Amino acid sequence: MASVGGFTALGYGLDRWMGHTVQWFLVTGAVIGVAVGFVGFFRQLLRADAAAKRLRA
Repeated sequence: MASVGGFTALGYGLDRWMGHTVQWFLVTGAVIGVAVGFVGFFRQLLRADAAAKRLRA
């Protein structure tokens, strides 16, 4: 969740700083934040699965 908020805020700040009327950096930042969040979630899920398999063995 932090990655979505952070990248969205970064995109918003870039759009304001550059004076854009269409918020392309905000949208791009949100999409990148969601992608980073999913990658982090799946890495954590795979790590937990590997740990559970080690405990069963």
